[in-house]
Amino acid sequence: MNKVKRRAANPRGRYEQMLFNRLVLLVAVPLCAMSILLGASYFSQENARQRAGLQSVRTSAQDALHNVLNNLREYYLGITQDDDFTWLLPSQPPYARTPDVSAAQTVLRGGSYLSAYVNGYTYFNLQHGWVLSSNGVFRMSEVRNYEQMQTFLHEQPDVSSTLYWLNNTAQAAPGLGSRQVDLSGFLLVVRTNNFSGDMQQLLVVQLDSDALLRDTSEWRAMGYEVALLDSDGLPILATNADLAAQLSDRLAAGHTIDSRVGAYLIEHTELGVGRLSLYIGYNTQLDYSFVLTLLAVFLLVAAASVVVLALCRWNSAFLYRPIRQLIDQVDESVFGTPADGEDEFAYLTHGVTRVAEDQRLLRDIVKRQRSQLLQRLLQGLLHNELTMRGLQSSLAALEVEPAGYYQLLLLDLGLSDKNAPERDALTQTVVQHLPPPVTRRCFLCPLAVDGTVVMVAYGATREALRADFQALYLGATQMIRTNVGVNCTAGASQVYEAPERTATAWHEALEALRSSASPTPGSGPQFYTPPESSQVSAGYNDLLENEVMAAATACNRKECARLISLFIDRLGEQGVRGYERQFYVQRLVSALLTVAETAGLSVNKLLADRPNSLFDAVGRIYRTEEMKTFLIEQVADPVMEMLSDFRQNSSSELVKNVIALIQKTGGDLTLNECAEQLNYSPSYIWKVLKAERDTNFTDLVSQQKIEMAKELLLTSDKTVAQVAEELHYANVQNFIRFFSREVGMTPGRFKKEHQSGAAKKKAR
Repeated sequence: MNKVKRRAANPRGRYEQMLFNRLVLLVAVPLCAMSILLGASYFSQENARQRAGLQSVRTSAQDALHNVLNNLREYYLGITQDDDFTWLLPSQPPYARTPDVSAAQTVLRGGSYLSAYVNGYTYFNLQHGWVLSSNGVFRMSEVRNYEQMQTFLHEQPDVSSTLYWLNNTAQAAPGLGSRQVDLSGFLLVVRTNNFSGDMQQLLVVQLDSDALLRDTSEWRAMGYEVALLDSDGLPILATNADLAAQLSDRLAAGHTIDSRVGAYLIEHTELGVGRLSLYIGYNTQLDYSFVLTLLAVFLLVAAASVVVLALCRWNSAFLYRPIRQLIDQVDESVFGTPADGEDEFAYLTHGVTRVAEDQRLLRDIVKRQRSQLLQRLLQGLLHNELTMRGLQSSLAALEVEPAGYYQLLLLDLGLSDKNAPERDALTQTVVQHLPPPVTRRCFLCPLAVDGTVVMVAYGATREALRADFQALYLGATQMIRTNVGVNCTAGASQVYEAPERTATAWHEALEALRSSASPTPGSGPQFYTPPESSQVSAGYNDLLENEVMAAATACNRKECARLISLFIDRLGEQGVRGYERQFYVQRLVSALLTVAETAGLSVNKLLADRPNSLFDAVGRIYRTEEMKTFLIEQVADPVMEMLSDFRQNSSSELVKNVIALIQKTGGDLTLNECAEQLNYSPSYIWKVLKAERDTNFTDLVSQQKIEMAKELLLTSDKTVAQVAEELHYANVQNFIRFFSREVGMTPGRFKKEHQSGAAKKKAR
């Protein structure tokens, strides 16, 4: 009794009970759920297996039938040049040429291999009026089923093709007897025309459907059905008449054949010869044995889960005690508390391995990438991305000793005329080639930032900092002047004592460069001086801005250039500098771009890839004359040039260009793409279309696509599917629905009615 009380009070016993409850939750329930998921997965895999088998049979059947039909086509096309065949055309009925006739019959039977697929043949010599078949030679006038023969000959298409396939399975075979011609079944027709296009001779080969179906016996034994349909959807041969009838009925009703027809999974492919379609079907109603398999697996998993839970309950107290004691010793001091359900052995192993590996990797990374880490740290300081604790830990990890005083030096290489990748490449090259005497004087390391080089000098005292700063400036500028050939300008911040003020110092150095109206390269650094509190900022000259916009609108380049120069000079006279000067110049750029947008021009197309970098470029220009040149040549001139060209074109010409572009792309065009290619804004094109045509862009595209579809249907031999593809429809059904909605009839009916109407007019 005492033993039971001690066990009830023992926390280990409560943990064992909790472990058992968790096992019930984490083992039994997931196992049941897994059984259900496995059943669903098995069902999905079974469907995938059936589909994969169907696709495999489709490929095999396609290859087999294609090879047979292609061999037949190539063989009979080839014998038309054979001597055993060519002598037939110029000859009268060759009653006396028995050896030659026998040789010709051997050739016409298909040879030793293909004869198995040939049920019979009939050769018509239309020039001399006689027939050669397996029954012998006789005149066409002696044919017993003469009317049937004449009907067949007159129904042959008036084409120049020398070989084609013909589905005549709906015609009944003639009775037995001599001088009968059998023109029923699946036929291969080889014809020869004279120069005037009239038939001279016709060879009709009757294929043996049973022989073709015998090749499918292997797949039929596996439960697959095969159907071969012609271009009109009529069955040629099939292993299952019901499936063939369903397929033919769906096609006749104008439906497409999807992946399932009734109880059959369907795979479809074009055979590649004679516009024949091959369909493979698999009856899924005959295969439900996998349900019993799923049930057996489910019961097995359930029984196994009960056994596992019983064993866990019995062994938990004995096996888990030392593991729990070990975890109690290490979790708080080393690894923390393990997550619920986590394997304890994995927890311990991963914890020890992770700590050791992290320490080793950290040491290796710091050693190999110290330079990159220093640059990243300086970037973080410039952008105020570091907390005080993070900065201190980073400096300690990189073994960098803080100094007493700092001063930031910013070197501008004068690369404002370069694009961003070129500026970055050049400044990175400069940073990488700075000599060691220069880099050793930098706190952390030099850093390339948007066409400038940032360096932080440091010293224990102000006097030491002043000397190091001067040496740093002279060494860096001399290297750049000697190796790069550039006289750079420099800006310097105030002296500061805490490295976390580096971001402020960076902005001070930038302000020092902007504060000078026209800094001279090589004249020494421009030191930042805080503005006096009594300084009053000058107001923006709205009147002068309006005059600049008026000159640009009038495309008066000379006056516009004069006013822009006056605008920049006024800023210098009024003492506008730094960020205020940059803001005013950016506002003037916006005003010039507004001139183009007001006229309906697309700014993105007008200035190519510049709009996203214009305002950044303004912030990198510090010299007055360079700023004037930039505003005139890079902003004002392109605006006035495109505005002048635009005014020479009328809106009617724009509508013509839009229609021409729609026709060129086959209607596969959006309003934004049209505007981009024609150098107009989308809103302007929309306004012109509304004003001149009382329509929108989408309706105009639909109208043009209807007209293009009508023209293709009436003036070309293209099928409805080919017209749909040329007009960029995803499938032919979407095109048929669109055409029917707009015209009131299907494309096929439209073409048929117009062709029949034209024929009647011609007959009259």
